[in-house]
Amino acid sequence: MMEGGGAKRETVLGWIERHHGHDLTSEDLESVPSTGEPTWRNRASWARQHAVDSGFLCQNSPHGIWELTEAGKEAMRPLSLEELL
Repeated sequence: MMEGGGAKRETVLGWIERHHGHDLTSEDLESVPSTGEPTWRNRASWARQHAVDSGFLCQNSPHGIWELTEAGKEAMRPLSLEELL
């Protein structure tokens, strides 16, 4: 995680896989034909875009960096570590 609420895409997806990989279905693990990456990673990228559109992630972050906006940081404040894991 980078200071200020941002992280590289691979860091975020790696965290998700380590903490929630046991929840992934066989469909989630299938490869997307156009990219070869697992379906769940592709869907996570689309979810990131929805978070940008909703104002929770920065639109102008450097390529490959997922960074919380102030609204995103505010939305995360009430969550405990247990809720994130």
